[in-house]
Amino acid sequence: MLAAIYARVSSARQKEEQTIASQTAALQAHAQAAGLEVPREWVFEDDGYSGATLIRPGLERLRDLAADGSLGVVLCYSPDRLARRYVYQALLVEELARAGTEVRFLHGPKAETAEDHLLLQFQGMMAEYERAQIAERTRRGKLHRARAGVVAGVAAAATALIAALPRIPQDPAYHRFADGRRIWGVPHGLDVWSNLAFPLVGLWRLARVLSAPAGGPGDPFSDPRERWPYAAVCVGVALTGFGSAWYHAAPDNARLVWDRLPMTLVFMGMLAAVVAERVSVTAGLALLPVFLASGLASIAYWRASEAAGAGDLRPYVMVQFFPALAIPLMLWLFPARYTRGGDIMVVLVIYGAAKVFELLDARIFALGGVISGHTLKHLMAAMACGWLIAGLMARQPREASGKAAAMSHMEMAR
Repeated sequence: MLAAIYARVSSARQKEEQTIASQTAALQAHAQAAGLEVPREWVFEDDGYSGATLIRPGLERLRDLAADGSLGVVLCYSPDRLARRYVYQALLVEELARAGTEVRFLHGPKAETAEDHLLLQFQGMMAEYERAQIAERTRRGKLHRARAGVVAGVAAAATALIAALPRIPQDPAYHRFADGRRIWGVPHGLDVWSNLAFPLVGLWRLARVLSAPAGGPGDPFSDPRERWPYAAVCVGVALTGFGSAWYHAAPDNARLVWDRLPMTLVFMGMLAAVVAERVSVTAGLALLPVFLASGLASIAYWRASEAAGAGDLRPYVMVQFFPALAIPLMLWLFPARYTRGGDIMVVLVIYGAAKVFELLDARIFALGGVISGHTLKHLMAAMACGWLIAGLMARQPREASGKAAAMSHMEMAR
């Protein structure tokens, strides 16, 4: 009996890998084993044609041949090679059957019985579903890359803006704080002792981050590696307490280095954490050491510029304030993978309030001479860290949260 072969691949990459040749070879071997004769001119191949359309040169020549009534069997590797859409598969199989041509799939039903036709439809539906999934993943991937490009563009613009600014020296008046009272023999007592909140909160929360479960349906980390940016934040908070206390006991530029140095770990660690959660875990972890090194370098640059008599805080300004811009932007652009996504915004609001208290240091102290704005800043900043990690420990992956809610509704319905 005479038979024809039909093979198809839809991409240039598949053509390069010669998968259409492997299809044809497998079908020719099957034809020989089944005692079928395949004339050379009856091997129809469509290189680089989508199975979502019926307009294919090889397929059209095959259909014309079958319409002549001289074709007994068509061999095809699998139903999705004949067509991607199951309605097209059914149409072609029925058309060929009316012309007296049997369709045989090397991997699939023979399309002889009603059950074969049903299986053929199921295979076609699965092929169409897979194609739709690929298209959707491609669309989401393009959208994700576009959003990441927006964040990268904002970062580039912010860097260019900071670089265009004139040099920013450290104002000597920064070291003059409103509350200079001695407490337990320590000058600027409340500004110094209030720093105890940082190591207490930082070390406590660090222990929670390092011991938190990961990978489970209700765990705060879907990927255990996501804990490391938060660990850097907690370490930075704890060290800030010591560096800030040292600085406030005798404020000057030399000691201010040790106050600001650990704070860069907090700013940059938080930025990397949000990149990992909203953009890509791999990107966030890859950028974590880069961000941390950039923060430390900004302080080293400022210290070196001060020693050269031309102090310049521009890199440190970028390190401190760019995360406050980039983090809300990423929260807005990228979908949340976890519940309690609003906690990060609460933390930013608390930190913003702390900066306001810092600016109103003397005015707040003048209200009653009890506590200064700078002391309140320390307490508010420590509270921001506590709030951040508390929300982190209470969050769940959104998929797990949705399943838990569904189970709860089912239980209530019983």
